Amino acid sequence: MVGIATIAFKDLINNYRYKRGMPGMRFAFVPHPITGVPAARVRGFLEAEDPVQGQKVIDRVLAGLTGNLTAAETATGKIERPIP
Repeated sequence: MVGIATIAFKDLINNYRYKRGMPGMRFAFVPHPITGVPAARVRGFLEAEDPVQGQKVIDRVLAGLTGNLTAAETATGKIERPIP
């Protein structure tokens, strides 16, 4: 699974990932907002660079769907959440 969200929800998603015990859950981010934006421009976001990971959104999604899980993604046990 690879979630896609706008950059405005980055912190919320990071909190959600820790709360659910999956800090390595795969996500791709697109610019904000997408509501009221023409469909052609939203499709263009897929070819644009993810503002968090720095690679094309579509490449990030495809790699996330077809790539092997990392050691962090398969780890079990207690998760220590960093406190900023």
